[in-house]
Amino acid sequence: MKNFNVVFVLISLFVFGCSDNRNVIHLDPKTTVIRKVSDDNKVSDNAIVKVDNSPIVEKFKNYLNNLKDIKGEFVQKTSDGKVEKGYFLISKPGKMKIEYDNGMILLADGENLIYYDSESDQITTLDLKDSPAAILLLNDVKLDGSDAKVVYVSSKDDYKLLETNIKQNALSVYISFKVKENPFSLEGWILKDTQDVTTDFSMKNVKVVSGGFDKSDFELKRHKTYGTGGVKSQNDFY
Repeated sequence: MKNFNVVFVLISLFVFGCSDNRNVIHLDPKTTVIRKVSDDNKVSDNAIVKVDNSPIVEKFKNYLNNLKDIKGEFVQKTSDGKVEKGYFLISKPGKMKIEYDNGMILLADGENLIYYDSESDQITTLDLKDSPAAILLLNDVKLDGSDAKVVYVSSKDDYKLLETNIKQNALSVYISFKVKENPFSLEGWILKDTQDVTTDFSMKNVKVVSGGFDKSDFELKRHKTYGTGGVKSQNDFY
């Protein structure tokens, strides 16, 4: 079976820990307070910067709520050196398909989140609402803490990182969304799983699907092992 961890990080419990938080001295729903650290790691007590997060958080919420049907490609890199590529579909509410070039599929059908390994024909199913992936598939995302809350905003390369606490039953789940501001867009996300592996999922060539998707786009096609006569069928799916 292929590396199950590569995909399962999206549906398992994980703890965010990707960004360098040595500069954070306080987290607030509206403000991130940062201390300036010099190259030699010396901190100036009077060099405190307060950054108002409200505008970018509001833009992020509006972007998610206006997001409907999109498709694109992705590159997924993990801190243990693995690189995976493929394509994705998102259709709100509740539907998503992430298909890897190696045959692995992560599918949300509105109710369930399904992991499928085509090589072994093995399926794992979870309730969609029990996965942090559900935050991307809600029609009306609330970032006031009821669904999720952005707790820290930082900059990396040419995008912003929005560290977000997602309500996950009785547990706290953290994921850092990558966004660009001009124009505002979601570029992917970064997370760290319980085995301390960091996954960076980057979206590429994202396009709006104006006519929507076909129902079959979010149906899982599994190859039949045997036909009704006991003979292996090469072309039938179920």
